[in-house]
Amino acid sequence: MIETEFIDTNYGQMIIDLKPLLKEKKITPYRLSKLTGIKFDTIYRYCNNKIYRIDLTNLARICTALHCDSSDIIKYVKIHH
Repeated sequence: MIETEFIDTNYGQMIIDLKPLLKEKKITPYRLSKLTGIKFDTIYRYCNNKIYRIDLTNLARICTALHCDSSDIIKYVKIHH
């Protein structure tokens, strides 16, 4: 059995940081939707960091369309104690 009192529950947070990349590439969320075949409302959720489970196929489509790596989109934010 794992001693839960020793597990740190403040893991930090994974965020989707797609807006700056779209701005840099001069691509609108609507255009990205058309390029990837992903529904606009899904792209909108990615742009506003409202995705809680990442669809790896969608991520691959986005990376292909933007000529980038997943690390350009997904960021880890540490919690500082």
